[in-house]
Amino acid sequence: MLQSLSETRWSARSDACRAIVDNYSEVQKTLIDIAESGRQPPSAANEAKALAKKLNQFETAIICVVWNDILQKTNVTSKALQETGIEIYTVVKLYDSLLSYFRQIRE
Repeated sequence: MLQSLSETRWSARSDACRAIVDNYSEVQKTLIDIAESGRQPPSAANEAKALAKKLNQFETAIICVVWNDILQKTNVTSKALQETGIEIYTVVKLYDSLLSYFRQIRE
């Protein structure tokens, strides 16, 4: 079943993660601006402050970079597998390539 390879799922996750990685400092700055603006409800300001603090941690930055790489590769494979007329040989090669990538990063 190709539901787990849905373009919407992988594309949305891939695009969202890439946007954060590509604009990390701008996202962080915007969250700080929201937290300090005084124009937001206290709950929104507190959440923005907590997210900005989380983005300030080195571990979060590394996780974002790693997940971005994983999601980009998965998304590319997913799109290729959904091509009409794809040959079974190509499907096997794509799956093998993705499995090999996952094994490599796991080690």
